Amino acid sequence: MAELEHQLESAHHESQDWVPEVTAVRVEEPHAAERAIAAERGLEATKARQAETEVGLRKSLADTEVVLQKSRETLELERSALVSERNALELAPKALESVRKAWSEADQEVLGLPGRVMGMEEASAQLCE
Repeated sequence: MAELEHQLESAHHESQDWVPEVTAVRVEEPHAAERAIAAERGLEATKARQAETEVGLRKSLADTEVVLQKSRETLELERSALVSERNALELAPKALESVRKAWSEADQEVLGLPGRVMGMEEASAQLCE
């Protein structure tokens, strides 16, 4: 029996050693629950902000795609205009040569006019005689 009393007393002392730890756990338990609830609320708020951010990013991406498509169309129109201008510039020397040739021919005719006028005057004078 003494052995049982000794074991009982030993268990009693051991349980007395656990009292501060059990008390600390009992005091800490509501705080832990509060922290867990606060963390869960924070997580939910973060998820909501993340969803809002994702929606905003998707809208921004769609808007950017629209702007890029319009820019691409504008660049394509500008490229077509530049090609047309280049083609016109390539034809310009030929057009200038044609104009020069026409001026040269006109100059030749102008230079020949006095001779023709004199020839006509002589022919007219002969007819009048």
